[in-house]
Amino acid sequence: MRHSECEHLTEPFSAIQRLLPSRRLLTANSATRTLICFALNGQPPLTVLIEQRFSSSEWRVVLPLLQGYPRSQPYDRLLSALHGITPARGREQLQAAQRNGRLRETLRPLRDIISRLRPKLKGFSLDIATRQGNGYILIVQTNSLTSGEI
Repeated sequence: MRHSECEHLTEPFSAIQRLLPSRRLLTANSATRTLICFALNGQPPLTVLIEQRFSSSEWRVVLPLLQGYPRSQPYDRLLSALHGITPARGREQLQAAQRNGRLRETLRPLRDIISRLRPKLKGFSLDIATRQGNGYILIVQTNSLTSGEI
């Protein structure tokens, strides 16, 4: 990885990082919408074990899930991130959809993105679970980590 690419890396996701094997580093490059898992060899350059790019809409949803781990992310927060609106506006849209019986239609774009994210996160030993009636939560599959998948 070139130095210029490293400048755009976010800080590692500390709550997730604690669950990874000791010589692994999970980080993200927001400029390229890429999630990267590095092997830490003790000396530069870092070795990329797995790298996954995301569409802009996928990135707007996956980032709050990663940053919020281990907490679930409510629908209104994820909708506001997806649509680039304030959390208050996202909450208003969700409440209006509930009142008007249009909740399924309002959440459909979010559900579709979650469906596309699941296979992309699998290589990182990550998954997304539904919190029924509330939102989504990121799951770290520790059994995959101990088997050495990443």
